[in-house]
Amino acid sequence: ENTVFDFTEPHKIGERVDDNFEGYDHNFVLCPEIFEKFEEKELGLGGEFDNGKIKLLFYTDQPGVQFYIANFLGGNPDFKGGVKRIKHGGFCIEAQTEPDCVNRGEAFYDLGEVYTQKTVYKVVKI
Repeated sequence: ENTVFDFTEPHKIGERVDDNFEGYDHNFVLCPEIFEKFEEKELGLGGEFDNGKIKLLFYTDQPGVQFYIANFLGGNPDFKGGVKRIKHGGFCIEAQTEPDCVNRGEAFYDLGEVYTQKTVYKVVKI
């Protein structure tokens, strides 16, 4: 609570980035309160982002998310179509287990065992 990592209430992603905080590249543990069914599987709402025109919601069966906001993006060459590379000019959300789960004896798979996860990104026009 009351830190740059507090997303319990909605706020703009970059509003807490300044000279004292470079930006996000961190794993967050998810505690979803909203669930939606996708192909017979209940997935928890992991995050909601909007720019006033569209809303991106992501649902997952994973316990965490890696959240990154292009802290080191910048310079040349430009992206395809002449789009500039701008520091903090985008964000990435990657559903996953916690990074240290192997230290707790979790997330080990036997040879031939298949790892699966389900994440749904839903885009809604506002």
